[in-house]
Amino acid sequence: MNELDINQDGKVEFVEFMRPTAKKYKEEQELEQGADADRAFEYLDKNFDAKLTASEIYEGMQHLKQMSAVSLEQIEDFVVKYVDLNGDQFVSYDELESIDPAKLV
Repeated sequence: MNELDINQDGKVEFVEFMRPTAKKYKEEQELEQGADADRAFEYLDKNFDAKLTASEIYEGMQHLKQMSAVSLEQIEDFVVKYVDLNGDQFVSYDELESIDPAKLV
């Protein structure tokens, strides 16, 4: 009980009780987001070489309705400008995770 009683008043208040629960929920959400990135990378990496080409990204996203108007050249441009941080013409897992969602809109 002392662990939960932050203000040491002898009572565990609702906020004190919920704090560990909220922290655990946030940690689980972060793990789930990481799992989503893992699944996306594995889906796109057709030759399993642990790196994505613009072509793999393009082909892997063609089933999405909103991607029907996006060309391979646009994907290549996006990869070069915003994702390929080390300039090797590939997207690593870390680079994929670093994509700013605001740039995707």
